[in-house]
Amino acid sequence: MVLKRIGLKRLIVFVFAFLLGIHNFSFPSFGQGGKEVRQSTSIEPIVKLEPKYSTVSRTYTYPAYEGEPIIFLAKDMVAPSKIEKIKDKDGVLIKEGEDLTFRITVPREGQYYIDIQYIVDTDRILPVELSMKVNGKIPFYESRRMIFESQWATKEEKAYDRYGNEIVSLPRKIKDWNQKYIMDSSYRHSQPFAIELEKGENTLTFWAVEGEVYFSQLSLNPKPVLPSYVPHPVIGSEEIIIEAEDMTYRNDSSIRPTGEYDIDLSPYSKNERILNMIDPNSFKKAGQKIQYEFVAPTEGYYNIGLHYRQAIKIDFPVFVDVTIDGQIPYDLLEAYPLAYTTSFKNHLLTNPATGENLSVYLSEGTHTIGFTLNIAPLCEVIEGVEEMMEEINALSLEITKLTGSKDDKYRDFELEKYIPGVKESLLYWADEVAALYGSITMYNPKVRKIGAFSTLTIVEQQLRRLAKKPNDLPKRLTEFSQGTSSVFQYLANFIQDINNNNLALDKIYIIQDESSIPDKSNLFAKSASSISRFFISFGQQAYSVDNTNPEHLQVWINRPRQNIEIIQKMVDETFTPNTGIEVDVSLMPDPNKLVLANAAGKAPDVAISVHYVLPHDLAIRGALQDLREFEDFKEVASRFSPGLFVPAMIEDKVYALPETMNFWVLFYRSDILQAMNIPV
Repeated sequence: MVLKRIGLKRLIVFVFAFLLGIHNFSFPSFGQGGKEVRQSTSIEPIVKLEPKYSTVSRTYTYPAYEGEPIIFLAKDMVAPSKIEKIKDKDGVLIKEGEDLTFRITVPREGQYYIDIQYIVDTDRILPVELSMKVNGKIPFYESRRMIFESQWATKEEKAYDRYGNEIVSLPRKIKDWNQKYIMDSSYRHSQPFAIELEKGENTLTFWAVEGEVYFSQLSLNPKPVLPSYVPHPVIGSEEIIIEAEDMTYRNDSSIRPTGEYDIDLSPYSKNERILNMIDPNSFKKAGQKIQYEFVAPTEGYYNIGLHYRQAIKIDFPVFVDVTIDGQIPYDLLEAYPLAYTTSFKNHLLTNPATGENLSVYLSEGTHTIGFTLNIAPLCEVIEGVEEMMEEINALSLEITKLTGSKDDKYRDFELEKYIPGVKESLLYWADEVAALYGSITMYNPKVRKIGAFSTLTIVEQQLRRLAKKPNDLPKRLTEFSQGTSSVFQYLANFIQDINNNNLALDKIYIIQDESSIPDKSNLFAKSASSISRFFISFGQQAYSVDNTNPEHLQVWINRPRQNIEIIQKMVDETFTPNTGIEVDVSLMPDPNKLVLANAAGKAPDVAISVHYVLPHDLAIRGALQDLREFEDFKEVASRFSPGLFVPAMIEDKVYALPETMNFWVLFYRSDILQAMNIPV
């Protein structure tokens, strides 16, 4: 009787799971002759957010607007009481956490490209983030987050540390009016968004997610179209060489120069550290832009060249938009590819169809040239991978609902009966990955396999292995969706890596004579430079613990060199003049050697950024000062949670202050819970 009950329960579970599978998944469809006709996987995402712009724009029915720009001033779109005078213009403020609705009258229905004039009149470092609704609805997913950057100018005077090394100076924010189309914050689309508007009154609602911004005017425009390139002969001998580290403007304060001891870079010094290139670790996100002012001595056509290094995407280019006076001159300078190279090389921008050097026209006088990182050519690949990840996550959740969270290797499932179409889905994903990989080989047909996309090859092979035994999928979720080497994790890592475009720039050439580009240093010059640097390394090094004055306060810090440079500069400019205390900040050679340094009588006065166990090890040896003996200890200690002092205490004495604090965070996906009708 007990056995019969168990059998009945299993039958009920089977029927329930089977019905659940029918509800959530569809069988593959077959066309004439039983041949499978499959346009997409049968797996549906767990949570359906607003469709992406790529999907929505394909469903547009309104005609594209082709007339002159239609301008709406802020004072005509909102109540007069909301208008303020900012930088000689009427503006309306959108505060953080608040929204503002603009009412505009459109002459006829159509697809419009919206251009906004704005100013960020705060000292905020991060860009302003807004979301947008059109006629009360979010038009597509990307409109949830739109970025409005500020301009940052480089200070004219260079900054040096006490050792004569050039260091990065803080940029200056320009609080002035900017112009920008409504476009993708991830810059996967190089073109602005087309927005469908009805004839008559429409509403545009902007909500400030981060920061605050003033709008002055809004304009409706036809689609921006770049003219086709027309070759022109370049005649003359003028040359303009711009040092890339001397940026005039940038749209991200984190873009910074750095220095390398490379004789092919300029400026170069074998003794002091000089900033001579754009730091590729800071110039890597799509949408980041750098600009340079220069003077053209005569009008005419010029070639553009770069001395650059792009060593992040193996066998694949990084793409940049090249602008002259804020505009891309023609189509070939949009998403221009810069090939992979592990060392700096000179490159003249060329026409990929003919191999001839590209030319741009410049009038006599002052101009700007800019470079913006672009990933639009990879948009289809990135969105395809993201969609695949959503479907893999959905299938993984259904399998977990069916089998439970614990893996039982002695239990077999006929998964295809419970969730029909699993094998077909795995093979479909494998084919889709292969197709995505094939779509990017056009950018480097010279190589058989593109190293930057090797992850996709691994994913395809792993999906085909899983498809051979689909019923074993519940036992192999670590290969499919849950492990560090799973298909899902490989795809997630791919998305992260492919968005990095680390580009290092040394020089920009605007020339009329190709021979004016200098050749690379020969082997003898490089060898002489390396030997010279080798002998210099035996001398006193900046921020070394041995290169200090014993009369000064000695501070060792376990942080990167850039942090040390900034801290030492702040100390020299602010702390020492106010207190009269001279301080030598040094790079900590090894935090674990503080005990040995104390035994040798060479310990610093202060050590910063050490592991939380070290204060105890040093305190029991009598190497640390009890901080309670300082008069202001109570005031300083009140800034921290009392529990943070426990690792630094012995009996009732305190020997260290916390510098950083870790804490646990609990988060949950309310959208997934809602989709499954589970209360929080």
